[in-house]
Amino acid sequence: MGQGPEQFLKYIYTAHRPINTRHALRQDANSNLKKAYKEAIVHYHPDKVSVEQHGGHIKDLYEEITKFLTERYQYFRDVDGQT
Repeated sequence: MGQGPEQFLKYIYTAHRPINTRHALRQDANSNLKKAYKEAIVHYHPDKVSVEQHGGHIKDLYEEITKFLTERYQYFRDVDGQT
């Protein structure tokens, strides 16, 4: 069974906290999923990870997270473009 877009975001932020502790899931994530996904992509972008400080495995994990977030963000962007 799949999970909804807001549950996916909650899972990512809970299971894999962003490196920058100031980054958190938007409070209005349910009402503005497109914006929440766009912001999450910035929070988990692999270019923000220092391999020396956090390790290559974290950078790889963030690359995979960003791929999933980007795919889901594309959906919301495309849906908005059709209206």
